[in-house]
Amino acid sequence: MLVDLNPIKTEAIYRALDLYCSTKHGCNTLCEDCRRVESIMIPLIRKCPKRNLWSLCNAGHTTCFNDETRAIVRPFLDFLNHEFDNHDRKDFIRLHGTDSRETMEKRSDPRFVKLHDRLKESFLELLMEKEFKEISVAELCRKADIERKTFYNHCSDLMELVNDCVYDFTVETDFMPSQVSFSRWRDNPYGKPMCAVIRENKKYQRLLYDPDLMERCLTDIIAFSLPWTTHMVMGATDADRSQLQSVISFSISGCFMMTRMYLDQDEEAWTRVKSSIDKYNNGGLRIITIT
Repeated sequence: MLVDLNPIKTEAIYRALDLYCSTKHGCNTLCEDCRRVESIMIPLIRKCPKRNLWSLCNAGHTTCFNDETRAIVRPFLDFLNHEFDNHDRKDFIRLHGTDSRETMEKRSDPRFVKLHDRLKESFLELLMEKEFKEISVAELCRKADIERKTFYNHCSDLMELVNDCVYDFTVETDFMPSQVSFSRWRDNPYGKPMCAVIRENKKYQRLLYDPDLMERCLTDIIAFSLPWTTHMVMGATDADRSQLQSVISFSISGCFMMTRMYLDQDEEAWTRVKSSIDKYNNGGLRIITIT
């Protein structure tokens, strides 16, 4: 089974940064030095191709950092290695359904990743032709030109493949509210707004709004995007984490459903609707955000 750990690793980094900053720097909120670490670590984790590996640095310490960024994150990584011993990591891996670290390393093999990408692409192409309930593993295997046993070496079932496709969607999407001006990400966002990614990609439309997948996809989108978005907004509000997660989940859900409702409208009509929604969201964020 391909285990996608990136959302969990992202949340782990946020919590570890909070602990690191309070322990080493005596701060209640992230100081400027820790914000710099955050600005380096989080984009790397979100876009890491080895997202089924628990290790945060073994696979990337020579390729993910240059000399400057390595010097910035080194104290934090040393702190992580001290706080989380091998026993904790093994328990974590076992908890999330992978038998061993060796198994996880095998599934990060470039050949495995290439074939898994082919599976996802074939699955999305089938969704363009029919609904999810009409797709079988056998049909997908024929489409991808693989044997059935190869499919089960990658996925336990089709829903697991759905999960992986939704994750790819979140990687292309910038969930950060544009009106949160404190965010250092605005000059270099991860991707386009959710509504734009959906409207421009018919394969994502068929995936996300399939009658049997829509609720599951929305749940996964929130699960993947909520930790990072919540953490970033935490820096500019007096609301607690639970309150922010409720507001952000509401915002993502609303955008998801409104985009579906207006998919058939032209861009001019959608722009007018989106403008009204943005004004509504801006008003809500002004209530919870310290100005």
